Amino acid sequence: MMADKFKDIVKTVIEKAKDIRWKKRDVSKTNRKKSIKYPIILLIVLLVAAPVVVALTLSADNSTKLLADRIETSEKDMTTILANQLQDTAKSMENSLDLLAKEEVFWQITEDDSVRSEIWNNLNILQTTSNNIGTALYAPVEKEVIATTTGVYENYDPTNREWYTGALDAKGKVYWSTPYTNTVDSEQIITASKAVYQGGELVGVLAFDLLLSNVNNMVNDLNIGNTGYFFIADKNGTVFMSQKASEVDSSIVNDLMFTTAYEENGFVDNERNDKVDAYYQKVPALGLTIYTIAEKAEMAPELAMNNKVILFIVVVGTLIAVLLALIVSGYLTRITSSFVQAFDKLKNGDLSTRMTSDDLAFKFESKWLKKKRTIQSTSVSEDGNEFGQLAHHFNEMARRFNETVGRMKEESIQLADMTETMTEIARQTTSATEEVSETIMGVAEATGTQTQDTTHTAEQMGELVDVFNQIEVSLGQMQTNTEVTAEANMNSSEKLFFVYENWQATVEMLKTLQKNINGVNMEIQNVDKIVQSIQEISKQTNLLALNAAIEAARAGEAGRGFAVVADEVRKLAEKSASSSKEISQIISTIQKKSNDMVTKVQDTNDGSEKQTAFIDQAIDAANTVTDKMDLLMQDISSVAGLNEVIVVKKETVVSSIENIAASAEENSAATEEVSANAEEILATMQEFSSHITDLERVASELSDSANQFQLYDEETDHADEDDEVYPDVENLSLGEI
Repeated sequence: MMADKFKDIVKTVIEKAKDIRWKKRDVSKTNRKKSIKYPIILLIVLLVAAPVVVALTLSADNSTKLLADRIETSEKDMTTILANQLQDTAKSMENSLDLLAKEEVFWQITEDDSVRSEIWNNLNILQTTSNNIGTALYAPVEKEVIATTTGVYENYDPTNREWYTGALDAKGKVYWSTPYTNTVDSEQIITASKAVYQGGELVGVLAFDLLLSNVNNMVNDLNIGNTGYFFIADKNGTVFMSQKASEVDSSIVNDLMFTTAYEENGFVDNERNDKVDAYYQKVPALGLTIYTIAEKAEMAPELAMNNKVILFIVVVGTLIAVLLALIVSGYLTRITSSFVQAFDKLKNGDLSTRMTSDDLAFKFESKWLKKKRTIQSTSVSEDGNEFGQLAHHFNEMARRFNETVGRMKEESIQLADMTETMTEIARQTTSATEEVSETIMGVAEATGTQTQDTTHTAEQMGELVDVFNQIEVSLGQMQTNTEVTAEANMNSSEKLFFVYENWQATVEMLKTLQKNINGVNMEIQNVDKIVQSIQEISKQTNLLALNAAIEAARAGEAGRGFAVVADEVRKLAEKSASSSKEISQIISTIQKKSNDMVTKVQDTNDGSEKQTAFIDQAIDAANTVTDKMDLLMQDISSVAGLNEVIVVKKETVVSSIENIAASAEENSAATEEVSANAEEILATMQEFSSHITDLERVASELSDSANQFQLYDEETDHADEDDEVYPDVENLSLGEI
């Protein structure tokens, strides 16, 4: 117990001594002075100004979007108004054309002036009632044109005009021509025309000229913001009307506004302004598209005003942020300076240093003023703000460190006394350890000899085990080979039995074959008799044919046909005789071969009886071998059983010897380990003696180091004047950290 307490005291003293040496080194350091004052100022400025800048930027972006939406809405509204007016005008003209086309007077066109006058009156009424119609005309088939504008269409051929051919292609529907300029008065017009039919036949074409000058005036009167303007393009992409005169007759066929205008109306990208899209609306009846565009400078005044407001707010916000940052950083600098002074005193050994509420007060002071810190009677509370809590914990740390150094002084005296006692204990322990080491060496030598003998016996038993294993393997192989031989002999017996059965069947087949061949031989002899009968019949037929030929010759011309038949019968009789002769020869040959086959089958039958006897002998021999193999298998099984008993016994013996060998090795290892431990203990005690000497030196240094601290007596509430005190340090600021 005393040793454990001594060990704890030594560990504590060494750690505290290391801390003291580190503090001495730190006192001599010259730290590079840096300050977080300016980063704090920058951080506060950023925290205040950055949200303002972000909010204003988002507001400016939102204002730009709202302004663009307002302009686009204005574009859409104005374009829709203009498109609706054009659409209504076109619809009105189409209705007028439809009504006139139904008037019978247009169907009865003649050279009669009264009819032409009535047509002219109808056309003139429509022209005068509408400001948008320039000329109203009627072009009857193969007749002179009737027009409200007199003198212009005399000797005028309308059939090659677009409005005329288009009306014919429209098949009774209204056709609108592309915009063009009238050569008479340079007026821009679009002609609406309709073919008039009577009874399915074309009688003429009605046409009205729509004056685009009124539309142009309407376009010029409309305004889109400050820079927005209208222009109208035909279906071929040609601009024929624009508030910008420079764009008239230009082509937009390759412009995105024309190529992407797929719907009847909508917004398209404006290459002149990337923030505001262009709006278009088509007038399907006229084949026109109305575009409204806002220039890039449209939003410039509003954006400039917004930028000025944003700049003013950013400048004011930044100034406020800088002022706030200076106030906060000044307060933080003073608080940090107070903590630095306190820590610096504590670092230099003044353990009486304490933080007071005056150190945390909010007031300005210059970092170049020097102020001597003294112990204040007003203490800080644990319930204060974060700085108050930090100061409270600093005071607690200083108090506990003061207590620790006080205990160090007391324990250094105890340490000096205990080192003398430990020196004597170490000397006695070293002597006892040397005696134990010599005794263990003798035990280790005897254990080593026993281990060698046991190891040799274990090796011999291992060789015996190998022999038994080889015997066991050989018996196993012998048993396997015997089983294979018995199985092969059994298969051989089965094969011989199968051969015997097949041979008996073959013998029976030979006997049957012999009977069949004898029967065939007898049938062949019967066939020979039939052939002889055929030959005899052939001879008789030949004689009859000869007699018939003679009789036919006697009959002259009347018997010539019969003579031919008789000659053919004779030839057949000769062929039958020849064929029967050949059959007789073949039958003779077959009889010879059949007799030879009967002889050979008889010889084979005789040999089969001998073969049957040999097979019976082979089967008897195979059965004898099978019986002997069964006896051999029984003997091998008995030997294998005895070998298993031997193996079990030798396993027990080997296990016992191995246990003895293992125990001997463990004893030897334990003895060597004890010997090594004894030597290690001896070396440790020698090292321990050396450490005790060092500990005496450390105890002396510890006492000197502890005496350097100025302790604070909590009971008397004053510093120990007998202790050495480091000189006071100058006031520090945040810039001197």
